Amino acid sequence: MDSLWTIIAGGADGQIIEMLSSYILPVTINIMKSLKCDACEFEAQGEDFEAWFEAMHAHYVSDHADLMKAMEGKPKEEGEKWMADAKARFDAA
Repeated sequence: MDSLWTIIAGGADGQIIEMLSSYILPVTINIMKSLKCDACEFEAQGEDFEAWFEAMHAHYVSDHADLMKAMEGKPKEEGEKWMADAKARFDAA
């Protein structure tokens, strides 16, 4: 066998036909992760943290403006902690 992807089959006259991996096209599969909002039942989806965060941020702006307003006077470290916790949740999903 030339490679793991080699497919071997017997031909009509008993000869062996090989299809090498160079004929197989690579396929990329993007997996969407879905995480629930920490303030309600909404679920945001994204292929990576940045895409998920963008969807979650839009949700917060439209549905949790009061929470966004309450965060305005908080220390920057609280926002950074939320972001780090959210990234850890995303990575674990």
